[in-house]
Amino acid sequence: MPPSSEGQPMGHEFIGIVEEAGREVSAVATGDFVIGPFAYSDNTCPICRDGFHTACLHGGFFSAAQAELLRGPQADGTLVVAPATEDEEMLKSLLTLSDVFLTGHHAAHMGRVGPGRA
Repeated sequence: MPPSSEGQPMGHEFIGIVEEAGREVSAVATGDFVIGPFAYSDNTCPICRDGFHTACLHGGFFSAAQAELLRGPQADGTLVVAPATEDEEMLKSLLTLSDVFLTGHHAAHMGRVGPGRA
C-alpha cells in the first residue's frame, strides 16, 4: 500500500459489538458480541452450503476490518454471535477464530484429516 499521511485502516479479521443492525438482518442484534471472518458470505448459496464460504456467489473479502467502525455486509451469513467478554486473553483467542483457526480447519477438512489418518 502506498504511504499515507492520514493512515489507512487495515486487516481483514475482527471481533466487536454490533452498534446497529439493518432492517433485513435477523440473526444479529444491536449489542451482540460478534466474530467476523475475513470473507463475507450469504451462507445460503450452493457454494456456502458445500462449506466454501470464501467462494460465495454473493460474497467478498474485507480489507479494512481493523478500523474503529465496520459495516458488515451479509451479516446473517457472516457474523457469529458469541458470549461477550472483557478478558483480554479470551479476546485474543476469539480473534484467531476469525482467520487463522478457520484457515487451519479448512485445510484439515479438505485434507480429510481424522483420527488414525496421517
